[in-house]
Amino acid sequence: MKQKIIKDIKENLWFIISLLFVLIIFYVELPYLVYTPGDISDVNNRIVYDFKKEFKGSFNMASVKGLKSNIFFIGLANIIPSWDAVKADRVKLENETINQMNNRDRLMLIEGNNNALTVALDEAKISYEKTNIVHEITYLTNESKTNLQVGDQIILVDNQKIDNLSSLIEHINTLEVGDKVNILVKRNDQEKNLTAEVYLFKERKMIGVMLSTLFDLKLDFKLELKTENRESGGSGGLMTALAVYNNLTQKDLTNGRKIVGTGTIDAAGNVGLIGGVKYKLIGAVKNNADLFIVPKNNLKEALEYKKKYNYKIEIIGVNTFKEAVELLNVS
Repeated sequence: MKQKIIKDIKENLWFIISLLFVLIIFYVELPYLVYTPGDISDVNNRIVYDFKKEFKGSFNMASVKGLKSNIFFIGLANIIPSWDAVKADRVKLENETINQMNNRDRLMLIEGNNNALTVALDEAKISYEKTNIVHEITYLTNESKTNLQVGDQIILVDNQKIDNLSSLIEHINTLEVGDKVNILVKRNDQEKNLTAEVYLFKERKMIGVMLSTLFDLKLDFKLELKTENRESGGSGGLMTALAVYNNLTQKDLTNGRKIVGTGTIDAAGNVGLIGGVKYKLIGAVKNNADLFIVPKNNLKEALEYKKKYNYKIEIIGVNTFKEAVELLNVS
């Protein structure tokens, strides 16, 4: 029996080796993330609104496509110029697991959509009420001196309510390095009194927490955003805000153009730096976009890629939502 098994193995050795090779190449994942140009998505199709409009042009979000980090795709990333293989440690924060990173990115998507809605409503001068407000901690730095945990929901900071991360930073800036901050949180449905110490990092006072502010909106009409389970991150905030605002007002800011863009947006309407400009620009060009909008801090990079690949697309950079609206109004 033993001899028969050995004989069968010898006769099928190359098949077994080939099978193992295929399994290793395609199914063994390495600690990398493979990025490629993504597609674009018409934001108007995501808006659920009682008085939704149809436009000749469109506002579109640009995306980055992520592939399995197997040897095959990593090999292709070293051959195809528009693909990149990046070590996972470079895209997740220090001392953060992949699951924590994915959860943080998902919360950033929800927060970005919330900000997009309120910024558009504010610009259109439409009143609303925020309800069920939650400030959830999504990351703690290695330098933080605290008994807070990722997932804690902040209720009070030094007996004061906070509006968002910006208001927390404002409060921290009124304190001295070494001061203890008293923080009331909700953890596993129980309230806990915890502390964090103020420290200095690159000349900035901080307590070493990152948080997302989530809430529901109460309006006199229906206004919601649809998302897909695979989506994450807040880089679609600017384009979402523009598409929502376009529905809330009389003038069509697209002016018949296919507009693609990217950029985070905060509660005050500031447009933030994003990653993956190359992939998003390639996606915009591939889909015959007329205009590509990026955060002002990403403009130089986008223009360099435009020149490198000889793209004809128009590119503009903006710092705020108001600036984007003003530029689109006159173009």
